[in-house]
Amino acid sequence: MEHKYNFDELWDNIGELKKVIRIFIASETITDPYKKTVEYTTKSGIPIKGIVVDLIASQIQWKMPGIVTDDAKMIIIPKKHRGLIEASYKLKIENNEYEGWKVNGRLQIREEGEFLRIYVYRRVSNNV
Repeated sequence: MEHKYNFDELWDNIGELKKVIRIFIASETITDPYKKTVEYTTKSGIPIKGIVVDLIASQIQWKMPGIVTDDAKMIIIPKKHRGLIEASYKLKIENNEYEGWKVNGRLQIREEGEFLRIYVYRRVSNNV
């Protein structure tokens, strides 16, 4: 018989991969309706527990095609936080801001049993 882990069991046994993830929700304000520019105002972050795994370059190319970055992570969180993740504007892990991988404007979330798997990345700055 297969043992089903709940998130608290996994959290207690995972070690250094467990992190606190802050989820930021933003409200959108249209600043210029003719140029269609918008401004986002973020609220204070909501902390949740998650398991965070660094992705190497080949994993980034395979799991998130079309994304150019040097810092990406895979996050595993409980299924109950799906609404928060879908509404998120950005995520913060250890003082670094990340955004979720989206295809056609939708955040890509993989549901695996009682857990969600999300791929996030940091944008590459254009400053040279």
